[in-house]
Formats: sequence, C-alpha cells, structure tokens
Amino acid sequence: MKKTKIFGFILFLLILIVIDAGAATRIALVIGNSKYQSSPLKNPVNDANAIADILKTCGFEVTTGFDMDQIEMKKAINLFGNRMSNGSVALFYYSGHGMQVNGTNFLIPIGAKIHNETDVDIESVNVNRVLAKMASVEKATNILILDACRDNPFSRGFRTKQSGLAYMNAPTGTIVAYSTAPGSIASDGDGQYGIYTEELINFLLLPDIKIEDIFKRVRVNVAQKSKNKQIPWESSSLMGDFYFSIKDNMPPSSKFSLSDLSKEADETERIRQAWIKYNGDMKSAFQQVQKFQEKTIAKEKKIVALNRFISAFNQNNPYSQEDNKMRSNAIKQIEYWKNYKPKIVGGGSNYITIGSTKRDVLRIQGTPKNIQKYESLHQEVWDYGSSSIDFENDRVRQWSNYGNNLKAKMEY
Repeated sequence: MKKTKIFGFILFLLILIVIDAGAATRIALVIGNSKYQSSPLKNPVNDANAIADILKTCGFEVTTGFDMDQIEMKKAINLFGNRMSNGSVALFYYSGHGMQVNGTNFLIPIGAKIHNETDVDIESVNVNRVLAKMASVEKATNILILDACRDNPFSRGFRTKQSGLAYMNAPTGTIVAYSTAPGSIASDGDGQYGIYTEELINFLLLPDIKIEDIFKRVRVNVAQKSKNKQIPWESSSLMGDFYFSIKDNMPPSSKFSLSDLSKEADETERIRQAWIKYNGDMKSAFQQVQKFQEKTIAKEKKIVALNRFISAFNQNNPYSQEDNKMRSNAIKQIEYWKNYKPKIVGGGSNYITIGSTKRDVLRIQGTPKNIQKYESLHQEVWDYGSSSIDFENDRVRQWSNYGNNLKAKMEY
C-alpha cells in the first residue's frame, strides 16, 4: 500500500514537471520612441502599441515604454532582465532611432544630446546591454527585434558616415531581427505603422508557423513594398522551434456578424425610400388631375384622366394611407361625371354654358371668325380669335377661352 502511494506521488510530481516544461514563461519589453527633438518620428509609438497588443494575444506578459529617456530605458531593461528565468521566452522590441558606432549598435533615447561619436555611448543605450541580460539565463529562447535602422539624425558631427545598424552575432538560443539589412536604412512609413512592423502585425498571429518562416514572409512583403530598397535581416542561433501562436492557444474565431442584418436593413430602407418617392409622385399626379377637372372639356375626357391616374397608382403603399384616399376621391369623381348632366340654358340666358344651342351662341357671342365642320362626328368648332367653342349635335360640348373673350361659364 505504501509503495502504491509513493509511486502515485512520484507520478504526480512528474506530471507537474511536464506541465511546467510545456508552459514556458513568455515575457516581453516593448519600447517605442517618437518625440525626438531634432528628428521626430511618426510611427514608433503606434508600432509599439500594435506589437504589444499582439504579443499579449500570443501569451506574453508585456511591459511597454513610450518616448523614454536614457534612465527610463536602462531601468526598464534591467527589470526585464530580472524577470527572465531558465527556459523562459524573452522578447525585446524597439522602434525608434538607432545607430552604429565602430561596429556597436546603440538605441537612441528621447532627450539624447549627441554631437559626435564620443557622446553616443554616454547618451544612448548599448544594444549589448539587452543581449547580456538574455545570455545570462540558460535554455531560454530570446528574440530581439529592432525597427531602428532609420537615418542617423546626429551624423553631421560624425567623422565617419555609418548608416543603419551593424551586424551582431546572436548568442546561443537567440534570434536578432533587423527591419533592414545591416548598414542599410529603413523607412518610417507613410501609413499608421512602419513598413517592417506593419508586416509583422500581419503575420505574428498566424498559427503553427515557425518564427524563421514568419520573418521570411515579412522580408518578402517588405522587399516588394519598398521595391527592394529595404530588405529585413536576421541573425539566429535558436536551438529549437518557436511559434508565436499555435492553434490550441488561439482564441476561437469570432462568428459574430451583422452583415446579413445590415443588408436586410439597407434593403428595407431602399424599399421605404422608393415608396416615399411613389407617394410623392402620386400626390403630384393627383394635383394635375384635379386641375384638369377644372378645364372646360367634355366630361368623358375628365373620366379618362381619372382612370389613367387610378391605373398608374394602383399599388397599396405600406407606409402611407394617403394613396387610398386619393384613389377613393378619384373613383367618386368618376361616378360624379358619369351621372353629371349639364343644365340646358334657355334662350333668355346672357351667357354660354355646356348644352347651349347655336342660336344662343350667335345671340350672346356673335358670328364666329371661322367654322370647322366634322360631319361624320356631328361636330363643329367655332373660332373666336384665340378662343373657340366645340359643338356636338348642335349643342355646346366644351370651349377654350384663351382669349378671355367668351361669355361662358359652367353651370352645375
């Protein structure tokens, strides 16, 4: 029984060791310096923020620093080194100004006062300070990413012209990544991020891709975007495979979407606007028909106009009741004209109206200037200058009083 308990305890310890070994601590220090007095940069703080967010998604405990002076940078690096442990994964990312002097690389803090080469070591931060911290732990995976190869803003006072950063041998278990080849200059970028960091952002979260392959993809895209003026570079002595992200650690892809509802809402609004236009067109047509009803024209023509309106606007508007009212009014007007009988005016009347005889017209209006006869239709048109009177079966059917010289009016 004792042996069984001891064996079980040993097995439990072994399981804990395996679990601990498979879950290496991931820490990162991310720094972005933009607000230089002599040569400010647009993107480093944006770059650093974006990289920090991605590293957090990849399981890193991230410390960030923005627009740091020399003392702040050195303190941050010391604290970063103190957090490293055997078997940990430590990543240092820097975006900002950097330079090389006599083959040694330096990161430029905010507020650095550099007039010549001798000031660099005093005013800036030696990259070897970071590498030394990384080399002090065993069986660790160390990643150093430097987007710091921009043009040297202090080079006017230097005796020798040395562009970009110098090549560095990566200590065992370390990969050093440069935004461009040693001795070359990287672009700060015209967009929200630098060209190099923008491509890192695109690839770091891809699962199950080795770090070397990620940097290779970044290199290809940066070279294409810069037309081969900027070629990212790495120096590696990694002893194993490293993945920023694996499928098991990736958050589930969000299936949340409102695209279908948005399309439906857009379509509903499109239909609503179409019906609003339909209603406006119907109102305009109804007003035209009403004005037409006032004309001195045969009632049959008025009925045609009303029927034409009803036929053109026969759909029920789901957004308004006005269409039903207009159609109903048109139907009532049709019934009115169907049953309408003009009053026949006697010989003693002193004005012309619908149904007046030719004798009445001659007595009231006088002899016309011209008479047009349409015998097959039993119709005549008497012209009185700009005005005219239409007869059918010897009685007034309608008139047009454009000359305003007819003694005529409608009687109901």
